[in-house]
Formats: sequence, C-alpha cells, structure tokens
Amino acid sequence: MIVNINYSAVLAENTSKFEFRSIKPKQYVEKCKDFTMIIFKNRKCRIMGCKKPLLISSIPYKITNLVMQSITLTENLGHVVNLSKIASKLKCNALYEPELFPALRVTLFNPMCVNLFASGKLVIMGIKSLDFTKIVDEIIKTIRDVIDKEFEEFEEFAHILCCNQ
Repeated sequence: MIVNINYSAVLAENTSKFEFRSIKPKQYVEKCKDFTMIIFKNRKCRIMGCKKPLLISSIPYKITNLVMQSITLTENLGHVVNLSKIASKLKCNALYEPELFPALRVTLFNPMCVNLFASGKLVIMGIKSLDFTKIVDEIIKTIRDVIDKEFEEFEEFAHILCCNQ
C-alpha cells in the first residue's frame, strides 16, 4: 500500500528570498527528500507527497498553522478486473464512463473518492484522519467481495460451458 499525505500551512518567513514563477499561479516549488513544498506569494503553502506523518523539524522553513489536508492511498489487488461487470453489480453505487475516465468510481464511501482501475489498482482519496486502517480495510474488503462474486459466477459459467461440450 502506498500512502501519500498532504498538508497545508502558512510560511512564517518573508517570501522575498524566493524566485516565484512569472506565470500564474505565482509559486515557488521546493523539492525535499521526503516531500514537495509549494509556496505561494501570499505565504500559504502546500506540502505534498509525505509517506509518513510530517515532522516540523524536517521542513526547511519556519511555518505555522500546519494542518493535514488529506491522505491518498494506492493498493494493488493483484489481478485485472472487469469494470463493466463490477459496475453492474454495484448498480447505483458506482459510476463508470470509460469514454470520460478509465476507472470505476465507487460512491459507497462518500465523502472519500474510491477509484478502481482495470489493472486492479485501487486509489482511495480524501481520507481525513491518520487513523485510516479500519476504513481502508473495509473499502478493500467490499471491493474484493464484489470481485470474488463476479469471479465465482465466471467459474460457474466456464464449468457449464466445459461440461456441455
């Protein structure tokens, strides 16, 4: 499972020492070892890509009002899936429009956004707490249950075809 934690904060230093981009939005990007920091001209900043909770001592600038914004998790289910069949099983709890977006969006878990790709990759966005293990396990179990039912039906169908020949 890949974890990506995003924070927002306010820079406590003067922004005159930064070379901001000339195009909008005027921002300065600082790539650090464990995260990327974007500083805007109004001193607000975003800290993205943290794989574990952020320590203020690891930030190269003085900041205030550090707030965790969201967590994004990526999980690989280990096999390809048929998104059309899963969408038909989930009915009104899923959105699948392959012409617009290549993933099945599972709407059972609002306000979190859960996207399932045909490759078997599952992306869960919008988690608001560092204590996310229980909800993530529930989401993965729900998705696996739907996939397993679809696989069992396929095996039954394949067995019927095989025996009737």
